[in-house]
Amino acid sequence: MKRLNRAGRKFSETLSRWMAGDRASRSRRQARRRLLFEPLENRRLLAAGTDLAAIVGTVFDDFTGDGFSPGEEVASATVNLYADTNANGTFEPGAGDVLQTSTTTNASGQYRFSNLTAGSYFVQQPAQSVSGSTLLAANSNVIVISASAVQGTTIRTIDTFNTTTQSITDSTNDAVAVTDSAAASEAIGGERDLFVNLTSAAGALQLSANDPLTPGVLTFNTTGAATGERVITWDGTGGGAAAVNDTGLGGIDLTSTGTATGFNLTIGADLAGGTLEVLVYSDDGAGGTATRFSTATIALPVTGGSASALEYIPFSSFTTGGGGGANFASVGAIEAGISGVANLDAEIDLVTVVGPTLFTQNFSNFESADLSLTKSVSNATPNVGDSVTFTLTLANAGPDAASNVSVGDTLPTGMTFVTSSPSQGSYNSGTGIWTVGSVASGGNATLQIVATVTSTGTKTN
Repeated sequence: MKRLNRAGRKFSETLSRWMAGDRASRSRRQARRRLLFEPLENRRLLAAGTDLAAIVGTVFDDFTGDGFSPGEEVASATVNLYADTNANGTFEPGAGDVLQTSTTTNASGQYRFSNLTAGSYFVQQPAQSVSGSTLLAANSNVIVISASAVQGTTIRTIDTFNTTTQSITDSTNDAVAVTDSAAASEAIGGERDLFVNLTSAAGALQLSANDPLTPGVLTFNTTGAATGERVITWDGTGGGAAAVNDTGLGGIDLTSTGTATGFNLTIGADLAGGTLEVLVYSDDGAGGTATRFSTATIALPVTGGSASALEYIPFSSFTTGGGGGANFASVGAIEAGISGVANLDAEIDLVTVVGPTLFTQNFSNFESADLSLTKSVSNATPNVGDSVTFTLTLANAGPDAASNVSVGDTLPTGMTFVTSSPSQGSYNSGTGIWTVGSVASGGNATLQIVATVTSTGTKTN
């Protein structure tokens, strides 16, 4: 396991001593890299996600009526997305409901409409013949995407701050940081590291998790117009808070194979001018360094100090900090720091990784058709050498059209095939198969077979 000194605190040596009645330590650290709190014009003021919803589904031809089975998928099928513009819950294309976009299914028959905002939608499968399948027009019921749904779905929890209690305070501007590490089952990696460094001439900075007075949150408190750095790190167990281990989380996949898209934080500050910087590290391949990372900085929402605002930080908003940037599918450490104006207090209630809320709409294309077959013969008592005509009538009572229909009718022994006359399709006298094709609902098809009687006795056909 490799650990390294935390980012550029500009400390030339390391020392520690236990504070009376506390587990916190004060430490000097060698320079590596500093949490860079950007000037105001470079901060991204983000908010809760407003388009973290998607409609997904599969288009398939359900031959057996038992749901999807491999081989039933329909590739390259067109699927349309409509907005229920008039909000009446009835699909009315061209009469109020507006086409938003169209897509086609992939080789697995799957489609996806992403980045959807709150509202009501319909998904339409237009009538089409594609990939060997004839698909009838179909549409979904109204799909209602709520304001909460577009904030995403939690994929992974980083920290809930609701079990392990920690508290550290720095009241001396001496270039000596106060740190604490504690096992925390509620935190990713099983440990939470805290770091506080007072940079103002007066006052004190405090960083507390699950304090008895403010349970279930991480609090950033100040007294006496204090300013400085307050940092929390998740980098696995062992090694303490005086160093960042860029392999400590074991190369965890924050994207969860592409399903997660960013961080959600429930957060708030009492004053404007505060910033939150989040750093994500991947293994840089060298011991004692952590030069491969990405960073994102946001302005803290002013809530009066309570953690009541939901902030979404998409992975795509991170910029390369060093070493080519972090690989979010292989993360070794996560770090977050708050800084800003004097007397800034803040709270964080929950840190999670989220992805879109998915709404599923499949098109099974199971067509039900009630087929019946009747047969008649022109002469029920023929003599040897006579020709008779068998007439087969295939009827479709619906409710749907029938496709790929075939009928088997083999002549009995003692009769010789002469000719056939199908109203549609073709008849193979060798196999006895009448390939009918499609029969519309309410439609029928006929086949006449002429045969000669070559022997006596009862014939059953």
